[in-house]
Amino acid sequence: MYAGSSGTSKFIRLVIFLSNICIITIKLRKVSFTFRFLIFNHSKMKTNIKLLLFSVSICIVTIGSAQNVIRFYAGGKVGYKNKLSGEIVVQPIYSAGSEMMADNTALVIEGRKRGFINEKGEVIIPFIYDDASVFFDGLARVMKDGKHGYINVKNETVIPF
Repeated sequence: MYAGSSGTSKFIRLVIFLSNICIITIKLRKVSFTFRFLIFNHSKMKTNIKLLLFSVSICIVTIGSAQNVIRFYAGGKVGYKNKLSGEIVVQPIYSAGSEMMADNTALVIEGRKRGFINEKGEVIIPFIYDDASVFFDGLARVMKDGKHGYINVKNETVIPF
């Protein structure tokens, strides 16, 4: 049995059913998310709805900040495109490449050297390393001239070779 609907914004629709179910639908870009919640105590309905909307807002922030650039292959090369629109962000010019990481960097190989690009395809660390790993907690292991060290996203040596 339907109790009411409120358009809290053009992106969020809140529907409360008398059968203790609250449904929140969120439209974010071209994707819709629907959350269903069971409400146990009608006397605290306003508090329950505030908590639900707070929880959903955390989900929106998480979804909104999720990675939108994904790796793809064409002609034996690696490129990157927008996951939602399919628009190519980085042409497939690299021999190999990692997924775009949470810090918006990807490890890519050009020729026999490794470097890093950002989500726009800009080279942020030049192709000077013989081997490298993706960034983890702000550091990446790299090898140059047979020696290993760690760098940060600004290509500053943090742990010397």
